[in-house]
Amino acid sequence: MEVVWSRVISVSNYRDGVYSVCASGDRVYAVGFDEYHGLGKKRFRIESFSVKDGKTIAAWTDGRSLPLASFFTCVSYGNRVYAFGATDRFWSMLVFDRMLEVISRVDVDNPHVIPLSSIILDRYPNLYLYVAGTTVPGEGTTAMYVAKVSASDLSIVSSFTADSEGLGAGAYAVAYNNTTKQVVVGGYAKAESGLEWLVTFHNEDLKLDKVVKPGIRGSISGLAVDANGFIYAVDGKRVVKMDPEGKVVASVELPQAMKIYASQDRASPISAYVAVASDSELYLLSSENLSPVSSARLAGEPQMLIAFPGSMDAVYDSIYLAVTQVASNEKWNWVVMALTPRPTRARRFPRIFPVR
Repeated sequence: MEVVWSRVISVSNYRDGVYSVCASGDRVYAVGFDEYHGLGKKRFRIESFSVKDGKTIAAWTDGRSLPLASFFTCVSYGNRVYAFGATDRFWSMLVFDRMLEVISRVDVDNPHVIPLSSIILDRYPNLYLYVAGTTVPGEGTTAMYVAKVSASDLSIVSSFTADSEGLGAGAYAVAYNNTTKQVVVGGYAKAESGLEWLVTFHNEDLKLDKVVKPGIRGSISGLAVDANGFIYAVDGKRVVKMDPEGKVVASVELPQAMKIYASQDRASPISAYVAVASDSELYLLSSENLSPVSSARLAGEPQMLIAFPGSMDAVYDSIYLAVTQVASNEKWNWVVMALTPRPTRARRFPRIFPVR
């Protein structure tokens, strides 16, 4: 694995955090927040970079700062970029052109959702966005929330909510399985023993097809699907491969594994692999059995990086990733980078069966 370029973006004198990237053509977009107006005063931020060398092309920040405000996820399609974020008061959907000029914006206060993952489906003549996250329907409770959104006017066409029989649930990731034609959502359900994995399968109108609880403690933080319809998930401790029905077929321990990417394009040079990002490394695993193929350090010592939940993306054989650099308790920076797979020997991970 080779680092092609890496950019450190320092917008403020305080904490600037980044969650996700999305790539399209010659540009990669990163989304998160900055504290340009002062410590604890956060605002939405999106920035675009050249996929060739990482140079900044354009940037946009919200005109107002709030105690809690950040973009968490984005998706790009053609000459449009869609970004989703939330504050402590409302959640937001924004559409940008390629130069990050705002085309449209919708702020939603009910239900209040933390939108953590998004995808886009082209169903000519319509484009639809699927946004997954966590909502708080009542005091002290949470629920998984998924919305199907019209890309033309950002109206919510349909939605799905699950609260695990009133105990609480949430979503961190959404993916589309081209093989089964299903929307797959991953997150957590609350149980008496704590959190456990929750995976739901839907048709394109978000009608529920199936609920799967693999019996794994914790919460899914990232989902990906390969060209054969197999589903991959991470939760900060492990990488798990599931068949298209949600049955676990392989698992490896991988501490701090937070982000995951797989390609559903059989012609892609990386379609045989799964990319997994932790706080300090990017790993390339075989999609067949999750055996390590190569890895790359994301930063040298003594830098400290945090991989927040969020998406990675790829264009041809380049993988794009964003992590947050922690210089001190009050000073964070964005780090956006491009890496190219180079199969080399990598250390082995312990394989664990069954997963608990």
